[in-house]
Amino acid sequence: MTYDVEVSREGSHWLATIRGLEGAHTYAGNMTALHANIQEVIALVNDEPAGAEPAPIRLHFVDGMDALLTEAVKVGEEREQAESAISAVQEASHGMAARMAAAGYSVRDIAGLLRVTPGRVSQLLAEHRPLIAATRGRAS
Repeated sequence: MTYDVEVSREGSHWLATIRGLEGAHTYAGNMTALHANIQEVIALVNDEPAGAEPAPIRLHFVDGMDALLTEAVKVGEEREQAESAISAVQEASHGMAARMAAAGYSVRDIAGLLRVTPGRVSQLLAEHRPLIAATRGRAS
């Protein structure tokens, strides 16, 4: 569930109201702290355990606030999506390099197919040595 949060400015503080959560309000002196406070309020209202995955939020600026803020939020969301995609590709690359090495492909072939350097493949394989050994052991 994505939480919609109304954000306004009062003096030097940012104020936030989480829509759909009765009495869920918070404030902070900067956006970084506001994000953390919003997550804390959501977790407290929902009685979530400490360390729970942060809730997805969508900020809505009120009171005719600058369109630049809305644009900055969009760029931030795009950055978050790109980082998530990069993380998924890195994880897939780790697993693929290990599987290909276990199947007997050379570091140079793996590097060429995954479009990374042979040195990077060697690093990936060093992290997966137990998996490669176990796979080769089953193939014998």
